[in-house]
Amino acid sequence: MQRLSASSAKGRARKAGLSTLAITLAFVVVTLAFVVVAVAPGAAQQPPVPEAARELFAVKTTVAPVDLYTPADPTAPRRLGDLVFQSGLQIHGDDERFGGWSGLLLDPSGRTMLAVSDNGFWLHAELLRDAAGIPRGLTRVVMGPIRDIRGGRLDPFGEDAEALAWLHGARGPKVVVAFEHWHRLWAYPEGPGDRPLLSPLLALPEPVKLPRRVLRHPANAGLEAVVEIAPGRLLLFSEGVPADEAPGALRAWLADTTSGDAAPLALEPVEEGFAPTDAALLTDCCVVLLERRYRLLEGPAAAVLAIPLADIRPGAVLRGRLLARLQPPVTVDNFEGLAVERTRDGAARILLLSDDNYRRSQRTLLMAFLWEEPRTAHAAAR
Repeated sequence: MQRLSASSAKGRARKAGLSTLAITLAFVVVTLAFVVVAVAPGAAQQPPVPEAARELFAVKTTVAPVDLYTPADPTAPRRLGDLVFQSGLQIHGDDERFGGWSGLLLDPSGRTMLAVSDNGFWLHAELLRDAAGIPRGLTRVVMGPIRDIRGGRLDPFGEDAEALAWLHGARGPKVVVAFEHWHRLWAYPEGPGDRPLLSPLLALPEPVKLPRRVLRHPANAGLEAVVEIAPGRLLLFSEGVPADEAPGALRAWLADTTSGDAAPLALEPVEEGFAPTDAALLTDCCVVLLERRYRLLEGPAAAVLAIPLADIRPGAVLRGRLLARLQPPVTVDNFEGLAVERTRDGAARILLLSDDNYRRSQRTLLMAFLWEEPRTAHAAAR
């Protein structure tokens, strides 16, 4: 049996790791080539695949399980309010550009996820799941710069991406990104077939037309949550209010992306200091809303709420029903991403993704919870 020195073993391990990353990137680039060719509308306006793909890079990630509680307490109840904890993952990427994640989309099959970062990058990854569909890890993790309308990199002043949403209807299918500081919504073409979330990594965006008042925000308190509630109709949530407006209920809008009009609403947060950070649609049920608060002496806290679709209308004050509240000793960080999917039996699985702000004192967490109540309504409707 051949013996390897420590340095030789490390060298071979490093080469194996690099080979894995190279295979991952090659797979994504080849897949993207087919995706871009298949996107007929506007395909000529997209950058050539080899040129755009050069800026994509695979990221080696390590994933460690985390408990519902910190420190871990496996004997403690798994139920938190109306939600049941299913899994928790702490994700570390070996690239300094990994982190700062906001927004979270799952493709319709639940196989791949997409997020965006404070520094203007996409994150595309495949979810590893167990037999029950519960997330247990990530694979084929790829990042790339979000492109501007000319195909270049985003200006540093306008690179802070905060939210993701699907967009269908006359302007779809697309993926909408909301940005802070330079407040705007841009829509990136969705890919065809079973990998719709790959195309935005290479695509050029179109601005989403909105009234000027919708984009009037403090620099770091803009549109933090966007969700499509009907084809072409977006529900937008603001994290703050302009300095010359009285504090109180937070602003929200119902935007028609075909006409460019938007009707105002208001959001009453779950408690003082909380503000929305993401939202997702649970079809035929509600909008699931994620809110966050940070206090120096208390640390971070998060709340997951459900807003019935029937309550969402122009002029309404939205008050969500609290499903769960996360605060120490419950494991919590700066949660800014939320996605919802139906399980096979009609329940709802809610995924939360945290923004580590590129700080060692914070973590990138992906946590999964089960909301069982929609299972009953789903069964009654069948």
